[in-house]
Amino acid sequence: LKDCIKIYLSHNIDCLVKEVNFDKEKSLNRLEVINGLLKALEDIDNIINLSKYDGSTKLNIFFEEFNIGELGREIAEDYKNIIGHKRLKLVTMIEDIGFYGDKEKIDELITNLLSNATKYNVEEGSISLKIYRELNNVKIIVEDTGLGMTEEEQRRIFERFYVADKSRGKKSGTGLGLSLVKHVAIIHGGKVSVQSQLNKGSVFVVTLPIELPEE
Repeated sequence: LKDCIKIYLSHNIDCLVKEVNFDKEKSLNRLEVINGLLKALEDIDNIINLSKYDGSTKLNIFFEEFNIGELGREIAEDYKNIIGHKRLKLVTMIEDIGFYGDKEKIDELITNLLSNATKYNVEEGSISLKIYRELNNVKIIVEDTGLGMTEEEQRRIFERFYVADKSRGKKSGTGLGLSLVKHVAIIHGGKVSVQSQLNKGSVFVVTLPIELPEE
């Protein structure tokens, strides 16, 4: 399924690039198709990744030392290109911090938080990504100016397959991204929390120990 989506995605991008007689409506339709395909790939990746945490498959964890601030800047730079056409602004405040953890899974954590902030934001809204050291912990904070959540939604938002009230916007999803964030935080000995206000936005805070606590 994933390979089929990639082939169709590649075809639509190729058609968009090679289009000789520019047709605005046709181009916008192709962009919608491309965005839908990218979302489908993201959902498939989340399902695969989250299944590794439920014990049905072996969870491969590779801990190493790396600069979590450098990783955050790389992700942010890539994400600026992704959200450019959505008229969203991404601002960052990122420190260089030596960190011991699974680099690939921390990448998934930050990417899913930014994806969530994009999905539930408003037109011409903003997203903030902060990564800094606080005592012996790393703080990863993603704030948005989006739709916000009720208290009930905040209590349940990290549950697998839980999706916030869709009636407040034309949003869709599997409800897996934030559950994945929670699981990645846990395997690093950390935690994630959220504070949100309806129609004002949300702030997600991940706290991770710089070094895993001794068992």
